[in-house]
Amino acid sequence: DIAGRLCRVSTSGEAVNFAGTNKSCITLAFNALNDGLIDQIGGITIDAQGRILVTGASQQADGVHLALARLTPNGNLDLTFSGDGRVTRLGADFMRWSGAAVAVNGDKMLVVGSAQRSSDGKISGLTVRFDDHGAFIEARTTFDNAIGEAAFTDIIRSKDSKFLVVGGSKTFDNGAQGLLAKL
Repeated sequence: DIAGRLCRVSTSGEAVNFAGTNKSCITLAFNALNDGLIDQIGGITIDAQGRILVTGASQQADGVHLALARLTPNGNLDLTFSGDGRVTRLGADFMRWSGAAVAVNGDKMLVVGSAQRSSDGKISGLTVRFDDHGAFIEARTTFDNAIGEAAFTDIIRSKDSKFLVVGGSKTFDNGAQGLLAKL
């Protein structure tokens, strides 16, 4: 098994311990049973309460799941989030959902990344919303748009409390284009 590794460092590159601990690095298994074949960290942010949100992917028996975990400022899983501090999710007819970035706006979280359909293998940009307790709200893909393969790679919260999402796509004529969306 391979788990994600999360380390704190200063701006000068020195190791910094998590609050109230003597550890600067922790191992994060997105799958509560720790039977995921590979866990990969894709993005990280810190919310207004100092909690650490980490997104990525967790390979499991039925495909690669989008993964989201919330840690307390001291690096422990936040048990008020989804009961054990982590959620994984894979949509119907998909073989892969992967998180690349996460942002927080009040009591809502938005994870962006990519999705790959089982039926035709096509890749799409993916946005998935969760509430403050880790409950799934909704997921959307770009499959319905007139573009080829796409992925969202980063997200920020704008001054007007909207999410700005960026990424790229391969067009049907093998060109490339940037993606920018305000949600």
